[in-house]
Amino acid sequence: MINRYLHLSETQIYVAFIVGAFIGKIFAVLTYGADYALFPAVYNIMFCPPHCWTFPTSIPYSIAWYYLNLFFLFPDTFAGRFYYGVYILLFDALTTIGYWQIKRIPKFYLAMLQVLSIMFYLGQGSEYQNVTIIAFLPLAFFSAWFLAVPILLKLPLGWALPWDFSNPHVQCVLQCTGWTAHHTIFNIIFNGITNYGILVFAWYWTWDTIRKRKKV
Repeated sequence: MINRYLHLSETQIYVAFIVGAFIGKIFAVLTYGADYALFPAVYNIMFCPPHCWTFPTSIPYSIAWYYLNLFFLFPDTFAGRFYYGVYILLFDALTTIGYWQIKRIPKFYLAMLQVLSIMFYLGQGSEYQNVTIIAFLPLAFFSAWFLAVPILLKLPLGWALPWDFSNPHVQCVLQCTGWTAHHTIFNIIFNGITNYGILVFAWYWTWDTIRKRKKV
């Protein structure tokens, strides 16, 4: 229907969706900024009291996530938080451009994945950190085994060998995520929809798309 009135090709429509998504993402980086919870010192300046960050870490993800996000380069300051958002936006743009060149990855899928991922910029908590997690989903069109990568990145793996439940990064899953303290029931539900709901849906949708393509 869109191409009937605007005289756009199917590919041009997908490009328009992606460009629109990135306009929203640029707006988010320039105005909202990344998740305060990743930067405890900044969080305490903004919200303490009454909500004070006292947990020894703010990263409930894998050590691979830590290096993929170049988190060691961004100090716990307002500037560090801003430039982390800029880095995630650039990472998002470059991976999207790269995937666009690959014929095996459907253009419709890539466009809709970008529309979904805008919620990580504008949704509850502005969890930019999930962008690098779903970035690996398109690789599943080469092998379904790549669907394991986002799960492994999301879990607090690699901080201690053998795996140690008492490790602060593991404990952070229980102590310092959007499901726990300092959140109203509305915020918990909204966080679940705009962050974890999108993650689960994007993973399932990728798997289902691959499954259906194999049947054709």
